[in-house]
Amino acid sequence: MSKKTAPLLLKTAALLSNLGDRLKLARLRRKLTAKQVAERAGISVMTLRSLETVSTQHFFSIRVFKRCE
Repeated sequence: MSKKTAPLLLKTAALLSNLGDRLKLARLRRKLTAKQVAERAGISVMTLRSLETVSTQHFFSIRVFKRCE
């Protein structure tokens, strides 16, 4: 049985996308690797990558796909 999640509003998706961009920019400006930041934050590198690469298009495509089901 799959879990169903409520779709994000476009405004919320845009905020998350902006957050991801800012996280990555801050990391790169400080010349830190993803591994270093993930260790300091107590999260996995994959979680950090997911946070950094959130895109509004991704959320929009999920919403469209779910409505087609």
